[in-house]
Amino acid sequence: MLKKDNKPVPENINGQIVEKIKEYNDLKKLYIEIQNDLLYERWILNDKKGRTEKLQTNQVAFITFKSMAGKDKAMDLFEFAEDMAKEDPKEEEKAFFNRFLHITSPVAMSSIKWQNMKYSKCNRYTRQIIVWIIALLIIALAFYGMVRFKNYGDGLVAAAPSARCPKAKIPIDEALTDFEKVINQRNNKLHCFCKNYNDANGGVEGTYELFLALDSSLEESPCEAWKFAYDYNFYLVIISGAMISVINAICVVIFEIIVVFEKYQTFMEETIAQFRRIFMI
Repeated sequence: MLKKDNKPVPENINGQIVEKIKEYNDLKKLYIEIQNDLLYERWILNDKKGRTEKLQTNQVAFITFKSMAGKDKAMDLFEFAEDMAKEDPKEEEKAFFNRFLHITSPVAMSSIKWQNMKYSKCNRYTRQIIVWIIALLIIALAFYGMVRFKNYGDGLVAAAPSARCPKAKIPIDEALTDFEKVINQRNNKLHCFCKNYNDANGGVEGTYELFLALDSSLEESPCEAWKFAYDYNFYLVIISGAMISVINAICVVIFEIIVVFEKYQTFMEETIAQFRRIFMI
């Protein structure tokens, strides 16, 4: 056989090519095995049950398979071994130091908090209990603070309501009786008396003597507290409402900080734990 340049071509050239390809594949396989020996520590299922010479205990192992078929085969071997061992004693050979493996498909590797993998399940549960106790105390304090600020805001509105006052003057004794009621149960008589006096005299400084004549136990005029609420009602209501938002924001920040102490193994678990506590407030 001759080529175009008149050089002879071996008769079994195709066979030689096949042999060279086989040699290349064998060398490539050997190279991969050498690299794996250098990079990874081999775990062999022998009488030591996969233990290395250092006898290290690993709580979790992440295994990457070359194919889905290999992954499915491993799942079939170990996933139901514990249940099947109740009927077939041979399945107990798959146990590692009398404990069966629990195999699940993990989340994406980027979602795993690798620095928390060293903590045991018992350790993490204990941390979660401690954090939940702290969180419940924070929620209780936040709820108490929000109720107090809400009541304060409602009290400001009740102390200086926007309702119109009657043209007729309110007797001072009725204003004093109205003052002695719970602030949210007043019927605006104290408000109207103090407002009329303030409009007529440009202040409420002279009301203390009037009220003192009816009740000598008063330390200051009821109109003094009304005057403060009346002059600064708008700003105080805004501040009391803003404080509720501030309390919520502080709780959110605290929950974001303490959730790190729980040492969750994935970012998703950590986010869900934050959301549950924030949802409670």
